[in-house]
Amino acid sequence: YVFADLDRLTPYEIEAAAEIARAVQNADERAIVSNWPHRVLGRYALLRRLHEAGMNDYNVWRLDEERMPSGYPVFIRREQDALGPETPLLHNESEYRAAIAQLRDRGRPVLGRIAVQFCDSADGTGTYRKYGALYFRGDVVPQHLFLSREWMVKRSTLELSPDMMAEEEGYVFENPHADQIRAIFALAETDFGRIDYTIVDGRVQTFEINTNPNFPRMRLDPDGRLRRRLHVVECT
Repeated sequence: YVFADLDRLTPYEIEAAAEIARAVQNADERAIVSNWPHRVLGRYALLRRLHEAGMNDYNVWRLDEERMPSGYPVFIRREQDALGPETPLLHNESEYRAAIAQLRDRGRPVLGRIAVQFCDSADGTGTYRKYGALYFRGDVVPQHLFLSREWMVKRSTLELSPDMMAEEEGYVFENPHADQIRAIFALAETDFGRIDYTIVDGRVQTFEINTNPNFPRMRLDPDGRLRRRLHVVECT
């Protein structure tokens, strides 16, 4: 039994889901529960814990804490959605305070919003990378590698060269970050999900763990990426 999309639940609903999980386990001792609802860390708690554990170099702050960021640039986003930043990069306290004031002027509450320190992972050509890997109870399956010139990477926005496709295929087949990813999921108390991350100085820098990820679809496009797709689908 896998509990998913937990970030959409209210605290009361999380308690209710935990009671359901407990009832399932009590009904049959053979039942295996993954993603216990009351244990899985949400975005803010995960990023704070990773930073405090020395696993993420960048930090995160709640807007309603009145705790100013200790490092810039930062951007502001909602904690519990996948819509991305609500502001551009804010480079100092003055810009940060102005952005919060603008949100309030537009009737947007600070409650439920966080400031995330920018993690600069661009290489010498200005290319940013976002890796995505599925995880289930110890098994790590690399899914994709997105490349972009934009700092907020949602998908690949570059025309992929043969070298870029070879880099993605190498990532998927070699699974080079598996041990780091297992440690991150253990800290997050999460058994199933997809981790989105980048690499800085050889270390995983986690953006989020999505507990309701899309599984790869089989596409037969003759674009040089078929071998990678087949491998991912077979592994999942």
